[in-house]
Amino acid sequence: MANRLHGATSPYLRQHADNPVDWYPWGDEAFNDAASRGVPVLISIGYAACHWCHVMAHESFEDPEVGEVLNRAFVNIKVDREEHPTVDHFYMSACTAMGQAGGWPLTIVATPDRVPFYCATYLPKTSRYGRMGVLELVEKISSAWMEDSKRISEFGHELIAALGQQPDDSGTEPVAKEKMSAAFSALVSRYDAEWGGFGAAPKFPTAHQLSFLLRYGNSAGDDAAYKMVDATLRAMRRGGIFDQIGLGIHRYSTDREWKLPHFEKMLVDQAMLIVACTEAFQVNRDPYYQSMSGDLIEYVVRDLLAPGGGFFASEDADSEGSEGKFYLWAWGELEEVLTTAELEYAHREWRVDRAGNIQDESTGEPTGMNLFLGGNSYPKDRDRALWSSIVQKLLEVRSDRIRPQRDEKLLTDWNGAMIAALARAGRVFSNSEWISAAERAARFMVENHSLQGKLVHSSFEGTTSEAGFLDDYAFLSWGFLELFEATGNMEWLSKAEDYVRVAISDFWDDDARGFFLSNPDVHKLPIRLKQFHDGATPSGSSVIAQTMLKLAEVLADEHLEELGRQQADASLAGSSSYALGFSSAMMTVDLAQGDRREIVIVGEPGELSLIVNSTFLPTAVILIKSPKMAEELESCLPHLIEYVSIDGKETVYICTNRTCELPITEPDVLKLALKG
Repeated sequence: MANRLHGATSPYLRQHADNPVDWYPWGDEAFNDAASRGVPVLISIGYAACHWCHVMAHESFEDPEVGEVLNRAFVNIKVDREEHPTVDHFYMSACTAMGQAGGWPLTIVATPDRVPFYCATYLPKTSRYGRMGVLELVEKISSAWMEDSKRISEFGHELIAALGQQPDDSGTEPVAKEKMSAAFSALVSRYDAEWGGFGAAPKFPTAHQLSFLLRYGNSAGDDAAYKMVDATLRAMRRGGIFDQIGLGIHRYSTDREWKLPHFEKMLVDQAMLIVACTEAFQVNRDPYYQSMSGDLIEYVVRDLLAPGGGFFASEDADSEGSEGKFYLWAWGELEEVLTTAELEYAHREWRVDRAGNIQDESTGEPTGMNLFLGGNSYPKDRDRALWSSIVQKLLEVRSDRIRPQRDEKLLTDWNGAMIAALARAGRVFSNSEWISAAERAARFMVENHSLQGKLVHSSFEGTTSEAGFLDDYAFLSWGFLELFEATGNMEWLSKAEDYVRVAISDFWDDDARGFFLSNPDVHKLPIRLKQFHDGATPSGSSVIAQTMLKLAEVLADEHLEELGRQQADASLAGSSSYALGFSSAMMTVDLAQGDRREIVIVGEPGELSLIVNSTFLPTAVILIKSPKMAEELESCLPHLIEYVSIDGKETVYICTNRTCELPITEPDVLKLALKG
């Protein structure tokens, strides 16, 4: 019997539409029903590419016995965390406050007024290996609820009150440089000198931490920061976490060697890693990072591009009921496809083996399956033909396999990040196709995800979801600002400004400063939370603050400047307890308190543009005043009238903290000035 999820705008919810569990989507109807019945609410949060979400669904939610028990004891809500990120953040924060590690699938039990009182992650149907089963959980919670629901509710409200407390920013905080040093030291303490990355298993790409290290190295003159970034990016590119055959980065590695990944691929991970690779190239001019950026973009444009120019959200980890099956190879398969020379090369360079190079997690014994890893990602000329032949043959074989399911919803925030990545890489590497792809995606967002000047969060098959969250405004305005820097087109600067001002109106906290994640008139939760720390992706409050500070520089807008600085200060206060999680906040502080530059390039783009674009300038905003765009730019930004071409040459003007140097027309002079 179908439940209420058949018409959902989330592919993940539709996967559960035929469960025996009487699922509701997130909304008032479910909580009103719980209140009228006097029962708790079970909230199951996951996403389409989540392997253990599928396991729990198969073991429990597809089981008629479990469905009957859940329907009798609870009102049940299924949530796509990508469609409702603030719901996910709120309940994940509550889970952490209860002393649980958190993760997905996330299982929450709440009162009818949405207040959580129990948290777990994956649960089997029946208890095993010390983990409570769904059937036992229902029995225990139902008994406790009937015995004393008032006490349970009081506990939940006490928890919510604790979540709503603001960090202390009473003036005892260390200065910004000390905070940045603390964040750097936290990363150093967890750095894996043998394999790159931070901490032990599991390891995530966390590209924003790499971007912070590049900025720290730039401002502090510390080569150790650069070396950590270089080693980590190279280790990831060689590892199984990077799809050596079809390209793209997987979600995370289950081991410290980056060998065996959790196989899902997320759009936002590709985007943030493209940015980190592009910035690494700007630091050391190593073409390795240009190639790595190009590989990531090739995957996204080939496999995640949606009709109309936007980008789909993700690809699943599973296919044919097995995680990673699409990516793994038996030795016999390789023998059938490859020549003897190719097989020897694959064995030597990619560590494939007759016994398999993937071990069973419980026994440690070889499984007989191989994952391509460890090879030279960009082989020398003498090996390139052999390398290319292997990749092409295996791609052809993979094209006949059943692919992992693609989550074809389009998320505004993740598309914003991808627009930023394409625009940045296109500008730095002089690739007009990437810039054009960014513009097509940007126009898709404006035409399909913006209604009367307000953003929606997602769409699926042409149907849009509810109103946008802070992250939607943060990442999309960042993407538009990057497009402006890449093209000089005032349309994108105006759009970035428009969405920043809407975000200030809808999400800014006038009383205690900083951005809330949600709009109380739309996103109904017990309290409005802020998020200054990063998760798997950068904090939206930090992303939008950086955009505000750069817009303030271009527009000479003191209000944007003040709010950007206030957000930076609020982030500093929040970073005291966990410096490791505040990489993006530290980048905001670096921008707010460092020397900011406005660099204006006048004339037809030439050698000077190449020099500016290939230089790492994290606190600069770049304006291109080409003959084609000059009139529009001058009408919108009158101060640019004074910036003219000298003797008909391409000319660069550099202004630091609103104090300008003499115009530059010579490459060597420009290189020296940019170093300063």
